[in-house]
Formats: sequence, C-alpha cells, structure tokens
Amino acid sequence: MSSTTDQPIERTTDASLAEVPAVAQMARREPVPPGGPGGILDLSFTVPIGDIAPRSRAQVSGTVGEVRVRTTAGTPILDVTVADGTGSVEVSFFGRRSLGGVEPGRALTVEGMVLRRAHGFAMLNPAYDLRSAG
Repeated sequence: MSSTTDQPIERTTDASLAEVPAVAQMARREPVPPGGPGGILDLSFTVPIGDIAPRSRAQVSGTVGEVRVRTTAGTPILDVTVADGTGSVEVSFFGRRSLGGVEPGRALTVEGMVLRRAHGFAMLNPAYDLRSAG
C-alpha cells in the first residue's frame, strides 16, 4: 500500500482555471504575498457577495454598515456588516474592539472562509483591505 505522501503535489495553473467559476478559483489560487502596493489583497479576485457560497474561500468588497463590539467568555469580538448591493456578510474579528479606519460608510474588502449562519453568511478573522474593488 503506497502512502499519499509519496505522490507529487500537482499545482493548478491559471490556464486550467479558465473554465472554473470565480468562487471556486478563490479556493485554488496561491495566496497573495503581503506588502503589495496599497495593501495585501489583489482586488482583481473580488466577487459579488451574492455569488459567495458557504464552505469556500471568497474575497468580497462592499460598504461597512453596522459596527458592534460584543464579548464572549471575556474576549472582545468586533462584528462588522459589509454589503455590496447583491447581499451582505457578517465579518467578525476576534480579540478586537476596533480596527483603524473600519467605520460605517467606509469601503472594505475582506477575504476568508465563508460560513453559513442562521442570519446569513459570515467570515471569521478575514484578511482585510480598506480599498474598494469598485
């Protein structure tokens, strides 16, 4: 019986992604290295919030709506609602009471794993960028 560790890792090329939907491409792409001009996210990977699916990675851009702080087991959690006209997503930053520049009306792009919650979609501790993809 052979081990899967003996098998070479197959990398996906951009050419092979041409027929794959944008949301599926997000899960297969290489991470963007930090320190790029203006932020860490490549805004060309942004998809509408209405197109995201649970249990997949996605990058969305929208306007910050409500910003709240709650506490669970003594840990602060910053909850931010981001909407783009096609839908909204609840973004939670654990261990944070605030994030500089994140306030209602501000553009925000986030990238992370999408979860389904009773009230809709959520992302926990996503990468974020204060630039808008639009």
